[in-house]
Amino acid sequence: MTKVKLRAKKIYWTNGKNKPISQTFKVFCYGSNMSSKRLLKRTPSAKALFTTFIPEYKLKLHKRSADKSGKGNAFYTGDKNDKLYGVVFEIDTREKPALDEAEGKGNGYNEEVIALTNDKGEKVSAFILKSR
Repeated sequence: MTKVKLRAKKIYWTNGKNKPISQTFKVFCYGSNMSSKRLLKRTPSAKALFTTFIPEYKLKLHKRSADKSGKGNAFYTGDKNDKLYGVVFEIDTREKPALDEAEGKGNGYNEEVIALTNDKGEKVSAFILKSR
Protein backbone atom coordinates (compact mmCIF):
# COMPACT_ATOMS: atom_id res chain seq x y z
CA MET A 1 0.00 0.00 0.00
CA THR A 2 1.06 3.54 -0.69
CA LYS A 3 0.40 6.20 1.92
CA VAL A 4 -0.76 9.55 0.56
CA LYS A 5 -0.60 12.34 3.11
CA LEU A 6 -2.56 15.48 2.45
CA ARG A 7 -2.32 18.79 4.25
CA ALA A 8 -5.71 17.83 5.58
CA LYS A 9 -5.96 16.00 8.89
CA LYS A 10 -7.04 12.74 7.25
CA ILE A 11 -4.72 10.36 5.54
CA TYR A 12 -6.13 7.96 3.00
CA TRP A 13 -4.50 4.93 1.54
CA THR A 14 -4.20 3.56 -1.95
CA ASN A 15 -3.33 0.04 -3.04
CA GLY A 16 -0.26 1.28 -4.92
CA LYS A 17 -2.22 1.63 -8.15
CA ASN A 18 -3.91 4.89 -7.13
CA LYS A 19 -7.12 3.05 -6.32
CA PRO A 20 -8.28 4.36 -2.94
CA ILE A 21 -9.52 2.02 -0.27
CA SER A 22 -12.90 3.12 1.02
CA GLN A 23 -12.53 6.21 3.17
CA THR A 24 -13.86 9.73 2.84
CA PHE A 25 -12.72 13.24 2.08
CA LYS A 26 -14.27 16.63 2.69
CA VAL A 27 -14.91 19.22 0.00
CA PHE A 28 -16.06 22.84 0.31
CA CYS A 29 -18.75 23.42 -2.32
CA TYR A 30 -19.91 26.85 -3.40
CA GLY A 31 -22.20 28.18 -6.11
CA SER A 32 -24.31 25.57 -7.89
CA ASN A 33 -22.40 22.73 -6.19
CA MET A 34 -24.10 23.58 -2.89
CA SER A 35 -27.12 21.75 -4.33
CA SER A 36 -27.21 18.28 -2.76
CA LYS A 37 -29.29 17.02 -5.67
CA ARG A 38 -26.66 18.11 -8.21
CA LEU A 39 -23.74 16.74 -6.19
CA LEU A 40 -25.48 13.40 -5.49
CA LYS A 41 -25.73 12.75 -9.25
CA ARG A 42 -21.93 12.88 -9.43
CA THR A 43 -21.06 11.44 -6.03
CA PRO A 44 -23.89 9.32 -4.54
CA SER A 45 -22.22 9.08 -1.11
CA ALA A 46 -22.09 12.88 -0.60
CA LYS A 47 -23.37 13.95 2.80
CA ALA A 48 -23.72 17.60 3.80
CA LEU A 49 -21.91 18.21 7.09
CA PHE A 50 -22.21 21.97 7.74
CA THR A 51 -22.34 25.40 6.15
CA THR A 52 -19.48 27.85 6.55
CA PHE A 53 -17.65 30.61 4.69
CA ILE A 54 -14.20 31.55 3.51
CA PRO A 55 -13.24 35.08 4.60
CA GLU A 56 -11.89 37.58 2.06
CA TYR A 57 -13.36 35.67 -0.90
CA LYS A 58 -16.44 36.17 -3.03
CA LEU A 59 -18.20 34.24 -5.78
CA LYS A 60 -17.30 35.62 -9.18
CA LEU A 61 -19.09 34.43 -12.32
CA HIS A 62 -16.41 35.37 -14.82
CA LYS A 63 -15.50 32.04 -16.41
CA ARG A 64 -17.06 30.56 -19.50
CA SER A 65 -17.26 26.83 -20.15
CA ALA A 66 -17.09 24.96 -23.45
CA ASP A 67 -20.91 24.93 -23.54
CA LYS A 68 -20.86 28.75 -23.16
CA SER A 69 -22.51 28.64 -19.72
CA GLY A 70 -21.16 30.77 -16.90
CA LYS A 71 -18.95 29.20 -14.27
CA GLY A 72 -18.41 30.40 -10.72
CA ASN A 73 -15.09 30.83 -9.03
CA ALA A 74 -13.84 31.40 -5.49
CA PHE A 75 -12.17 34.77 -6.01
CA TYR A 76 -9.77 36.22 -3.42
CA THR A 77 -10.47 39.90 -2.74
CA GLY A 78 -8.47 40.63 0.41
CA ASP A 79 -11.50 42.57 1.67
CA LYS A 80 -12.36 41.59 5.25
CA ASN A 81 -16.04 42.30 4.51
CA ASP A 82 -16.24 39.63 1.80
CA LYS A 83 -17.34 36.08 2.60
CA LEU A 84 -17.84 33.16 0.25
CA TYR A 85 -20.51 30.90 1.74
CA GLY A 86 -20.65 27.20 0.99
CA VAL A 87 -21.41 23.71 2.23
CA VAL A 88 -18.86 21.14 3.37
CA PHE A 89 -19.69 17.66 2.11
CA GLU A 90 -18.12 14.34 3.04
CA ILE A 91 -17.67 12.00 0.07
CA ASP A 92 -16.35 8.47 -0.39
CA THR A 93 -12.77 8.67 -1.72
CA ARG A 94 -13.60 6.19 -4.50
CA GLU A 95 -15.90 8.85 -6.00
CA LYS A 96 -13.23 11.56 -6.16
CA PRO A 97 -12.22 10.87 -9.80
CA ALA A 98 -15.85 11.37 -10.90
CA LEU A 99 -16.03 14.67 -9.05
CA ASP A 100 -12.68 15.82 -10.46
CA GLU A 101 -13.79 15.02 -14.00
CA ALA A 102 -17.18 16.72 -13.63
CA GLU A 103 -15.57 19.85 -12.18
CA GLY A 104 -12.74 20.06 -14.70
CA LYS A 105 -9.85 19.58 -12.28
CA GLY A 106 -6.63 20.28 -14.16
CA ASN A 107 -8.60 21.83 -16.99
CA GLY A 108 -9.32 25.32 -15.76
CA TYR A 109 -9.57 24.48 -12.08
CA ASN A 110 -6.95 23.60 -9.49
CA GLU A 111 -7.47 21.81 -6.20
CA GLU A 112 -6.33 23.22 -2.87
CA VAL A 113 -6.73 22.17 0.72
CA ILE A 114 -8.14 24.89 2.95
CA ALA A 115 -8.80 25.25 6.67
CA LEU A 116 -12.40 25.99 7.64
CA THR A 117 -14.33 26.35 10.88
CA ASN A 118 -17.35 24.12 11.46
CA ASP A 119 -20.53 25.01 13.36
CA LYS A 120 -18.89 23.84 16.63
CA GLY A 121 -15.93 26.20 16.19
CA GLU A 122 -13.54 23.36 15.29
CA LYS A 123 -10.98 23.62 12.49
CA VAL A 124 -11.64 21.28 9.56
CA SER A 125 -9.59 20.76 6.40
CA ALA A 126 -11.35 20.37 3.06
CA PHE A 127 -10.61 20.41 -0.64
CA ILE A 128 -11.76 23.31 -2.79
CA LEU A 129 -11.63 23.70 -6.57
CA LYS A 130 -10.59 27.19 -7.66
CA SER A 131 -10.13 28.67 -11.10
CA ARG A 132 -6.63 29.19 -12.41
